[in-house]
Amino acid sequence: MMIIKNGGKLLKIDSFLEGGFYLKLRGLMFRSRKKAPIILFNIEKSDLHSFFVFFRFLVIWLNNGKVVVYEIVKPFSFSIKTEKKFDSILEVPISDDNRYIMDFIVGKRFKKN
Repeated sequence: MMIIKNGGKLLKIDSFLEGGFYLKLRGLMFRSRKKAPIILFNIEKSDLHSFFVFFRFLVIWLNNGKVVVYEIVKPFSFSIKTEKKFDSILEVPISDDNRYIMDFIVGKRFKKN
């Protein structure tokens, strides 16, 4: 279980994978939206990409569990990064199962399509 903080509010995420070496290499690549897991990477520097990820997903940069910044990433994006200080990254596939995370981070205004 993981708790993230955003603007004074807390969200509990029960189901996620913690990124080891292989998971850091693969991430969300070559997965279907419905079967793609939420992935947590405990890293302080990273330049992400979405090559071979065939759906949009939410990237959340965290520092001590607090949301620093987030971005909705489109498939086949070359470089996704932030200049802000962070200690972990959460990749969340945009799906009905993860709607509660989207609402918490982006807000009710988020449209899936």
